[in-house]
Amino acid sequence: MQDIKKRNIFLKIDFYIYFFFIIYFILGIGIYDDYGISFDENINRTNGFVSLNYVINFFNLNFDLNPFYKNVPQINKYIDREYGIVFDLPAAAIEVILGIKNTKAIYLLRHLMTFVIFFLSTICFYFLCLNIFKDKLISLIGLIILIFSPRVFAESFYNSKDIIFLSFFIFSIHTNVKFLIFKSNTNIFFAALFSALMTDVRVIGIFLIFITFFFLFFHSGKLNIKEKLLIFIKYLFIYTVTLFVFWPFLWENSFSNLLDALSEFKNYPWNGDVLYFGEFIKAKFVPWHYFLVWFFITTPLIFFIIIFCGFLFSGKILINNLINVEKNKNANLWNNQYEMILIYIFSIFFIPFFAIIFLTQLYIQDGGNYTFYTHH
Repeated sequence: MQDIKKRNIFLKIDFYIYFFFIIYFILGIGIYDDYGISFDENINRTNGFVSLNYVINFFNLNFDLNPFYKNVPQINKYIDREYGIVFDLPAAAIEVILGIKNTKAIYLLRHLMTFVIFFLSTICFYFLCLNIFKDKLISLIGLIILIFSPRVFAESFYNSKDIIFLSFFIFSIHTNVKFLIFKSNTNIFFAALFSALMTDVRVIGIFLIFITFFFLFFHSGKLNIKEKLLIFIKYLFIYTVTLFVFWPFLWENSFSNLLDALSEFKNYPWNGDVLYFGEFIKAKFVPWHYFLVWFFITTPLIFFIIIFCGFLFSGKILINNLINVEKNKNANLWNNQYEMILIYIFSIFFIPFFAIIFLTQLYIQDGGNYTFYTHH
């Protein structure tokens, strides 16, 4: 009898989850055209057309882009050529295929595409939460925190840089978690594919594969070193092919251009000022607590408390396991699948965050000889 009642509760929760996604999608479709053009959108559109023009010339296609974008810059002379174009190139191509020339219609199309991609990532995020907590209601609460964080909700309609990166970041984490648990060829393919696409959005996404490889080799499960190496080779091959195929900038001088993109990220040439605690300061000289302060003041207090508690909980598990690693029979940093996922996600957020703090402080102490991209 209790099993029947429990099953009925889950069915009701399933209904609420389906209903939630339907209402959210309808809401998004209804209001996506209420948002104006953001500061970077024209630049992002240009990025797309620069790469589209390069693809047309690379394959010697007889097509003129001038009716849609006059005097498209050549990629080798374009200042922002190192930007990833996983979103911008398809957006430009769709704009051309549909023959859209009205400025308002162009940007509304981009807003709609941004929302749809983020919406798909929220579905993925729900299943990621479900994979961790094994509880549908808790997973739904986690989903609500993501969607209704004020900046995320608003920017999911017009920010084709950060929100698209966030979306592919979610896709990548979800597929890589599945890969670390079930190392089938299908999971290897999708984990490598989305990790590469995330890197193609922003090259800093490359850090994820290093963390994933660490967890692959560190885990002392049933696989021997030869089997792990074979998995590693498969993953790296799919990742590399996807990275280069979907990023035309890398089609020539591939390795050199990839290094240029990484260098551009590290030394982004933006000398603007930011308002911080009532004063304007150079973005490249922001103090180490800049991110923490802005995260706190732009995040609802209840969301911040939940996120902070989750961070402390995951960190406590990692520290306890490090202290007791010799007592662990398998010599792992985790005792079960649940702990592995928590520590993996903790590492994904912990390592880049403290790397940014360390490198920005290094820049300041070095008198400005080393720069790190802190504006976005």
